[in-house]
Amino acid sequence: MIRVIINADDLGKSHLVNSRISAALQNDIITSSTILANTEFWEDVHEIIDANPKASFGVHLNLTEGRALTNQFVFLERGIVDNNNCFTKKIREVNLNDEELKCAVFQEWDAQIKKVVEEQCIAITHVDGHHHIHTEYAFREILASLAKKWHIRYVRSRYLYPQKGLGRMIRTLASKVFPSVWYKITESKSNRLFSVIHSFAETELWRRYMSQQCLMTDYFDSYEHFYHQLTSSYKVPDVKVVELMCHPGHQHYTNEYEMIASKALSYIQDDIEYISYRTLE
Repeated sequence: MIRVIINADDLGKSHLVNSRISAALQNDIITSSTILANTEFWEDVHEIIDANPKASFGVHLNLTEGRALTNQFVFLERGIVDNNNCFTKKIREVNLNDEELKCAVFQEWDAQIKKVVEEQCIAITHVDGHHHIHTEYAFREILASLAKKWHIRYVRSRYLYPQKGLGRMIRTLASKVFPSVWYKITESKSNRLFSVIHSFAETELWRRYMSQQCLMTDYFDSYEHFYHQLTSSYKVPDVKVVELMCHPGHQHYTNEYEMIASKALSYIQDDIEYISYRTLE
């Protein structure tokens, strides 16, 4: 039996996205959603939450789109926000290990969680990141500290690679052979090989650290990619709880939405139980 959480990202992004997420929840084709705290559509968000008491809702931590909730000079100085305090998508172009920047990220994410939990009085079960920003290795301590501060039990995992071949070898090295040294060795991304090795190692080290601070599902993937994994000879790891990400209402994800609406997974995998993060509490 595989227990599957289908989480719609970007709740609050627009009326269209909100309406598609609402319809998907009402039709029982998704089970969860994460909220962009810098949304202007709180009325939509509250209506959706009130209408779906069995679903789980979380915070979609953001450093890449919309207006920041805090005014951080370091963000402006390094081009992470523009003169209107709107994110520029340049966060990954700067040194993420800078302590001044990490302090600003903590304050911004803290404000985002506070906006949802305290100001909007929404009970959350989990957090993830817009454009996967929460999975940046440099931000792992920030994420863990915020999860502890706000009593958040679940954090979305990083993408996992198959547990075989090169992946198994790199995971073993990363987890057992001097992890900190291994990370430094593979830190260079100057060529494709080192980039791949770095990604494997970083994922393992990030997951090892986060699993000591909070809970994660056994596996994370996008809905469409996971579907194609199951219909191919590509081996999916033996897991019990899976989170699948989706993006209802986004123009580039119409095929994904059609697959979810048709409950495509159920036709190829008959031992699926659809749950939410609330089920896991």
